Amino acid sequence: MKGAKENHISNWTKPIRLTRDISIIYNDPHDMAAIIEVALLDVYGIKSLARGDAVLDLGAGVGEFSVFSSKRVGRSGLVISVEPSPQDYEALVRNVKDNGCSNVVTLRGAFSASRGKLDLRFKDHSFSAET
Repeated sequence: MKGAKENHISNWTKPIRLTRDISIIYNDPHDMAAIIEVALLDVYGIKSLARGDAVLDLGAGVGEFSVFSSKRVGRSGLVISVEPSPQDYEALVRNVKDNGCSNVVTLRGAFSASRGKLDLRFKDHSFSAET
């Protein structure tokens, strides 16, 4: 349909409840490994965050770390989430909104040590990005 916004979110339209107040939409069953890393093993140190802290989540994926961090730092804190993949970015925005994370700023893009243009490939799709 011409002019219609492309929807990249897969059939995973029902959120998966991770805690009493956090639910996440995933794009791929393999993304579920992030639950173990973020919620159970605390691989990224969410438990060390305090109210009012600022967090930069580069390569945010669908936003599980961003959402958990948002809840941890509270309204006085800030989370900036950056994700280049159109599919994951769409899920990230939805997860942030659906979990009431008003202290999260989402940006579609990527970071690099140098400026330039690059074709990025993710799973079964690719797109161009500038840094």
